[in-house]
Amino acid sequence: MTSRQRATVVIRSIYLYGVCLITLVTSLFAAVGAVSATVDIVYPDPYVGYYNPYPSRVVDSESGTTTAVDPEAEAAWQEREAEISNEANRRSAIRSVFRSIVTLIFAVPLFVLHWRAAQKERLVDSAQE
Repeated sequence: MTSRQRATVVIRSIYLYGVCLITLVTSLFAAVGAVSATVDIVYPDPYVGYYNPYPSRVVDSESGTTTAVDPEAEAAWQEREAEISNEANRRSAIRSVFRSIVTLIFAVPLFVLHWRAAQKERLVDSAQE
């Protein structure tokens, strides 16, 4: 084998193993992300809302009078905010799982394809020596 052919084989091997490394790391991060997002769906973070220690008040802009907000209305508003936050977190976790699965769908076959090519290259290279 000439030095030019040997250099071509080395460059091709570096490329093939480099792609394998990148797709393997990408697959690992995608798998960890999928597991983490699945845990977020099953066991979401608790809602931590804003606590106002002072009674809420509403100012009428026309008359300038201030009236206290009904505590039940305030509690209902905070409950609704908690529901909205929990729903947004759940949707975000579902999108994250989907994104991780799509990444795995693309990365794993790419890894397998390049790994097989690298193994064939290694066998051909060792047979020629």
